[in-house]
Amino acid sequence: MSLRLGMIVSKDCNERILELLREEYNLKFIHVQNLSFSEQISTDEMLIEPTGLYNDSKTGIGSFDLYNVDINALKEQYKDDSYAYHVVLDEYLERRDSYRKDAIKWLNIIKVMKQKYLIAKVGLFYFDGYDTTEKVNFPKFSRRHYVLNEIDEFSLMKIGEKEIAFFV
Repeated sequence: MSLRLGMIVSKDCNERILELLREEYNLKFIHVQNLSFSEQISTDEMLIEPTGLYNDSKTGIGSFDLYNVDINALKEQYKDDSYAYHVVLDEYLERRDSYRKDAIKWLNIIKVMKQKYLIAKVGLFYFDGYDTTEKVNFPKFSRRHYVLNEIDEFSLMKIGEKEIAFFV
């Protein structure tokens, strides 16, 4: 499977706002119709594919467990091979840093959507799927609400599987 990002926004996020977000963040923000997901959203909400990618596996969203991997086991595994030791550890530390930076980026995007563009509902989630978003058979998601001024990037990194995080 391929990890992907999705968003739920209220319909007050019109095409003009989506275009401004596209320009500001160099992302796609594509409005998507998906029959299996339409049962999970209300009539004032729409599904957005924010990145337009078929693989968002380097995202920080939902990555908290990966971010907090205990690297002592890796150190022990490669202790006798200094080259592998440094390659593996350096790659892990680089990816770990990128998870946090990505979560900070999404936190800033959400704040702009809510505070600058005054979008009433903004939700963020991740899902598995190789097919186009229109054809993905989505599982049932739960909804969780976060107070935007009380969260940080680690909150986004802790978004759970099959959870849509909404920000109020």
